[in-house]
Amino acid sequence: MKTKSILALALALSLSAAAVVSASAATLTNTSPDGSAEVTARIEGAGPGEVSYIITIPDKVDFGVLTQPSDTTSDHFKDVSYTVTATEINNLPENNWVSVRVKDENADLENDQFYITQTTSPNTKLTYDVYEGLPDEGQAVNTGDMSENGYLLTAFNTTGQKIDGTLRLNQNQIYGKSLDEIAGDYSGHMVFHSSIITV
Repeated sequence: MKTKSILALALALSLSAAAVVSASAATLTNTSPDGSAEVTARIEGAGPGEVSYIITIPDKVDFGVLTQPSDTTSDHFKDVSYTVTATEINNLPENNWVSVRVKDENADLENDQFYITQTTSPNTKLTYDVYEGLPDEGQAVNTGDMSENGYLLTAFNTTGQKIDGTLRLNQNQIYGKSLDEIAGDYSGHMVFHSSIITV
């Protein structure tokens, strides 16, 4: 009984659908044997895709062997280079950029410097500065204001853009210290953060 009810309902629905179609269809008769039907279709245009990007940051930046200076009458800088590249940027709207910020792994709004720390006791800390380019081309990024996600390093809007930046450490920090105490390996981490911004 249930099967008959379902079949009856399906038949009624198909007949009502047919009635709707036939009501809107043109008809041919013996007095009007010709007619036409508009044939239509639609192809959707490519809508705006989602923004995607790949920013390549350095795996490691190595200051190498630091040398204790014999005096501090002048600065004894050790500079090393690093590169950040916009490897791929897709569907970025006009006036939008991919910003890249950077901070020390232990930075907070009260302690916003970049450090490398001796990996053994007494865990001596050495500070360094981060530049977007060469040090003589402008100030270190960490002389500005740091947000929760770090200092603004750069912003990209096109695939292939890059910066060749510099880390600078003043070896005067180790002047006059006991080499037995400060000898060893030092390490730290720069933490990068990317986001889409509107300019």
